[in-house]
Amino acid sequence: MTIPEYPFFRAAGPTHEAAAALGDHWGESLRYLADRREPTSRPWWKQRQYARVIDEVAPHLPDVYIGMAKGAGVPEDAIGTQIVGQASDGCTSFVVPASRTRDGFALAGQNKDGPLARRARFQVIAFEPTDSPSFLTLTYPGQLYGQGFVAGGCAVYRNQLYAGQRSGLPYLEWGVLALHCKTVSQVEDFTARLGVTESVHVVVLDEQGHALGIESSANGLDFFPCDDEIYTHANAVCGNPLSKLPVMDPGDEIYTRADSLSRQQRLYDLLGKRNDWTCQTLFQPLADHEGSPRSICRHQEPEVALTVAAVVSDARRGELWIAAGSPCEAPPRCYRLAEKTSSQKP
Repeated sequence: MTIPEYPFFRAAGPTHEAAAALGDHWGESLRYLADRREPTSRPWWKQRQYARVIDEVAPHLPDVYIGMAKGAGVPEDAIGTQIVGQASDGCTSFVVPASRTRDGFALAGQNKDGPLARRARFQVIAFEPTDSPSFLTLTYPGQLYGQGFVAGGCAVYRNQLYAGQRSGLPYLEWGVLALHCKTVSQVEDFTARLGVTESVHVVVLDEQGHALGIESSANGLDFFPCDDEIYTHANAVCGNPLSKLPVMDPGDEIYTRADSLSRQQRLYDLLGKRNDWTCQTLFQPLADHEGSPRSICRHQEPEVALTVAAVVSDARRGELWIAAGSPCEAPPRCYRLAEKTSSQKP
């Protein structure tokens, strides 16, 4: 059987050269964004208010952006200025602690729900510089932050919330920095200092097995440590009582708070049934259809609400498992960072 897959691109070499190769690969998208940026906008990585956190967690990032600009043939000030707005979606994310996995490493992942057209945009990127951290991610052209992990850093999975916006670091840029933090404590520290602009939930897992859920809404930030327990989250605010709003606007029939909480609880219950989870077996609960079509594996409306990908990572092994479509229909394929294919086997 042929397993479906998303386009895969590997960039290697010194940071600047690997970044230039990635910029060339993403050239069409980066040139499109550069042509449509605000003329007075400045790259976020050149702004003084972010200099401290970049120096703390990812001092190589400016070289990455400069290299991407060179590879795409655009001015360096055109890279890192375009914030791509999130379309409505209904993802479900999770962390399974080490005590419930076969190999004793905590695992994390999510289903990605949205319009069917998203499938045509996804691609898998392995960025493997010789002098800075590698990452492996399922993402869209031009975005360093998708669903995946940075080697020696964190894995980050995300769910859109519908609870207003606040001041802070733009979400896509926050994600790039969070991936490069070595611990979830670092993520919590810089997030508490800078905030996150968009309304969003993320679950963060570091390579020591520590995990943290974060909700950002108009009413503030909530942090949920979850080192030794199963953790699941969908698209409803669970922390701040002031933000217990409908998932979407009142009257919306696609993504609702009840639907979100139901998927969240169902995934939690399924994950509690085993103590020997692996990346491969975790696609079984992600393919669950209880409550269909508003189930974990969603088949509600192809133009708006469909599970278009499922992702599970084992960063300690350098592995990202991806179902290229609904996990009930698309068997997962394993992508690996070359530098970890042998050194991280238990």
